[in-house]
Amino acid sequence: MSKFRLAEDPSTLSPLPPKSAPLLLWHKALLGFILVAHLALGIVMATNIPVLPINSGSLIHAPDEAAHIEYIRILHDEHRLPRQGQTTYEWHQPPLYYAVAAVVYPLGYVAMRCISIAFGLGSLILIFLTARQLFPEWPLVAISATGFVGLMPMHQAINATVGNDCLIELLFCFFFYNCSQALLTGLTAIRAIHIGLIVAGALLTKSNSVILLPLAVLLWYFLWRIGELPAKLKRGAVTAGLLICILTAGWYARNYRLYGEVTLVKGFMREFEHTQRASDWIGQDVVLEAWTGRIHQVTGSNMSRMDYEALIANWTFRSFIAAYTPFAVAKVGAPRFLPPNAYLLPALLMLAGIVGWLKKVDQSSALNSHQKAFAKVLFVGLALVVLSFFGFTLTFFQGQGRYLFPALLPMSILLAYGWKRLLPERYFKPFVLFGLFVMFAISIAFVATGVIQTATSSATQTGSAPSSGITS
Repeated sequence: MSKFRLAEDPSTLSPLPPKSAPLLLWHKALLGFILVAHLALGIVMATNIPVLPINSGSLIHAPDEAAHIEYIRILHDEHRLPRQGQTTYEWHQPPLYYAVAAVVYPLGYVAMRCISIAFGLGSLILIFLTARQLFPEWPLVAISATGFVGLMPMHQAINATVGNDCLIELLFCFFFYNCSQALLTGLTAIRAIHIGLIVAGALLTKSNSVILLPLAVLLWYFLWRIGELPAKLKRGAVTAGLLICILTAGWYARNYRLYGEVTLVKGFMREFEHTQRASDWIGQDVVLEAWTGRIHQVTGSNMSRMDYEALIANWTFRSFIAAYTPFAVAKVGAPRFLPPNAYLLPALLMLAGIVGWLKKVDQSSALNSHQKAFAKVLFVGLALVVLSFFGFTLTFFQGQGRYLFPALLPMSILLAYGWKRLLPERYFKPFVLFGLFVMFAISIAFVATGVIQTATSSATQTGSAPSSGITS
């Protein structure tokens, strides 16, 4: 057994790390503001977004929440997992999130939403810690990455409702955080165990977490490339792999016994075969108004595949930042957007980050070999999430930015570093402060327009307060 033990000491192969700059008082105050603002806005949303009755529709800012709550009810009240053809169409989802939420189910939907808010706060903290570890000499890079995500209205909304998106995002953040530790300071037994537990937990949360398997292989490859001991890599791979197999075996065995498949992909396809597909849009007389995101019926326009992809990209970006569904159109889940100007600054921020990465690197912003390896893991992780979503939209009409949330950590850190590279030092601080201020203003506008008004209209139309969504 001893040959499978992992050395606990960190690798000594790392180059000298960049000099760490301390967090100044105003850095801490700004970070605290971001976390408190995210928490406060999340609580406002959690107490105001209506919960629809089961099978009555969906809100884009609270997607499929009633079906998620029904899954939790079955788990809590009947002490079993739901099956195909029963009262929730989310039966195919892995059980981990629902098992956690079931603990507070008797306290009502707001308590379950608070669990989601806590997961969202955890993601923000991990984004900060990961960026701080990657760029210790630039505290404002870590703060700006955290602020971009924490002050994003749609991130607040999704993490203030009942659903497994919040937990899968947290687990992806944990995975990248452990990647950064392994690549920057060395692989240890504890880190290998953490990676195995995280990947297993993600596989037991949502099916798109299979993306973490090739990312784990890539991590081990980069660890080998930068000089980690082969014996340590082998023992770490065995440890992580065994944990993943052992912890997920029960779920996958159940799926095969009941449905004849391991991952329930076919079951998912059958469940959603009646939802809108790409083929329902391509060839239709529909035109997208790019500036507003509205669509219009125009005779003879005949939407092409490229037009369809442009619509998906437009709606995905808008719903990534801020989108909501009025109660009156909840049956079809139609999105509504903020005024077009509200999306201009986030678009420019993202463009500036991309341009920053394309800028020629000077010596002061050059990364060492371990930092470059981790940056490549971030790039590949972001690319895999985007490509998997793109592949999904080739079949299903789903222009929802929340599908990209598992990549929020790599996206935000890469953007923040791009801003740092793009701007001279004297402009970086005011740029970050202005950007965070505007993102916060957009969040306030979203709460006022997309949340409070929606809640008011739902109460007016039903003649009562929004339903708890919990049935006996």
